[in-house]
Amino acid sequence: MSSHRPLTRAGRLAHRIGCFFAEEDRLFGPGERPAVSGSPASPQHGAPLRAAYAVIAVLLGLTAGLGSAFVLVNAPTIQQAMGWSAVEVAWLPTAYVMTSISANLVLIKFRQQYGLRPFAILFLGLYAMFAFVIWPRPISDTPSRFGPPAGSPRRR
Repeated sequence: MSSHRPLTRAGRLAHRIGCFFAEEDRLFGPGERPAVSGSPASPQHGAPLRAAYAVIAVLLGLTAGLGSAFVLVNAPTIQQAMGWSAVEVAWLPTAYVMTSISANLVLIKFRQQYGLRPFAILFLGLYAMFAFVIWPRPISDTPSRFGPPAGSPRRR
């Protein structure tokens, strides 16, 4: 008789989820191995794949600053909607960048501990979910949660 028991339905589901998030093993050839332990490998790719990587790198480079540019470009609109002074709205890009820096430190730790595949699947899924939940609406239709209370004079 076998010593292991068949997996229950929950056990099979947990196993499938674990396999989905598992890193793929790759055996590198002699010329592809890293020179120093822990350094990145140099896999040999064909020209079409290298061109695709170059296009993706340019796309990522162009969109890297898009978030802070949106904050900076929309600062006058945010200032008007929230009733903030020029000094208060000038802190918006700083707060955005500082939040990004501290979030990156946490995300790097997560990626190192659990691997790149679970990191990418989880956080891209969360990003897509929040992008649809926080669908942009015209600012005039949404009441301000952070502005002055109703009936109070607005600061200029």
